[in-house]
Amino acid sequence: MLHQKRKLLHKLPCVGIDILGSDRSPQELLDALLPELHRLQNIAEFMLFCEPVHAAILPSFLSYMPATTLAMQESPMKGLRKPDTSVTLGIKALKQGTIDALLSMGNTGALTLQAHRLLPPISSSWKRPALLAIVPSKQSTFAMLDIGANLEGNAHDLVGFAAMGVAYQQACGIAHPKLHLLNLGSEPYKGPKVLVDTYQQLHNHPTLHAFFCGNIEGHTLFTTPTDVVVTLGFSGNICLKTAEGMAELFCHDTSSSLTQHLLKHSVKGALFVGLQGLLFKCHGRLKPHLFAQNIEPIIHLIEHRFLANFQQNLLYFEKNAQPPRLIP
Repeated sequence: MLHQKRKLLHKLPCVGIDILGSDRSPQELLDALLPELHRLQNIAEFMLFCEPVHAAILPSFLSYMPATTLAMQESPMKGLRKPDTSVTLGIKALKQGTIDALLSMGNTGALTLQAHRLLPPISSSWKRPALLAIVPSKQSTFAMLDIGANLEGNAHDLVGFAAMGVAYQQACGIAHPKLHLLNLGSEPYKGPKVLVDTYQQLHNHPTLHAFFCGNIEGHTLFTTPTDVVVTLGFSGNICLKTAEGMAELFCHDTSSSLTQHLLKHSVKGALFVGLQGLLFKCHGRLKPHLFAQNIEPIIHLIEHRFLANFQQNLLYFEKNAQPPRLIP
């Protein structure tokens, strides 16, 4: 009763957390999550999507929804046929407004399929969602998309991803983000036809041309000042995982300032952009304590009306108009 009364008097942000279907056991994730959720319980509410056996050990301030597991190695199509998986129930709760955001380490394919099926697109022109990750660079960080939601795409899709990336950074307070296209050369005519066409469309776009700084190559990706890097999901996923592998191989000296910067801003999760909902995906092998570190930034995005600002910016790009100021 007290819990219900608090929601009526002051609705706190509610974050849904899916702890099933990753390479980590649910117990490992709970051990890392519970101290963090206890620390944040006065500024947010939480709903866990878990099996009943895990619900029995949850503290009283947490709510939960019983669910079944769709394993990482199972077909995403199988998830569509199972209505009670944590992925399906979590996205349905997000669509219904029961939760304000969903964080999951589950099956990426199933999450993408269900998100595309259940969550409406923001734009009527750019209907494909993309996975956006914040990646550390030598100077700062940049937004990279798509990193795996779509293995294929055309120039129209990539222009949409560019608009989403710029809209994201503007919603985060960067007024004039630098936009680049990941390619194998800096010249406009380099690369496969889809990238050549994308370059031309961004260069000639009524509003995005003002942010577009051209192609960026792999060897300068982490040293060139940039805010948004656009790529196809296949190449983006390989690029990001290669960078993570190299960082794990060489970043043994944790005392250096560069290593400290890379560790602080290491990729802990990715946001599905382009859909009407805050949906976050973490890699299935992410360390549990890093998974838990996503919670507070998600609360911050909800409190600062990130999704409303992002939607407004993206729709203005669709109409070829400059985005307005942030919603207070």
